[in-house]
Amino acid sequence: MSAQCGADIFILNDNSGSVDATELKQSKEFITRLAIEMAPLGTATNQTRIAIADFSNTNEYQQYNFPI
Repeated sequence: MSAQCGADIFILNDNSGSVDATELKQSKEFITRLAIEMAPLGTATNQTRIAIADFSNTNEYQQYNFPI
């Protein structure tokens, strides 16, 4: 029996003015696919945790709802 451990992943997503709507959609789709591939997600020692932060030139909060 092999041991299984999760991973801690932090994603810094560019949401600045240099990113257009298509690129933003592509980044969200990538994050969603990554989360699906890294399953199981959660907080147990064998589960993967993913944190996402956006940066932009405004002071806005972006809520992610998965899947996108």
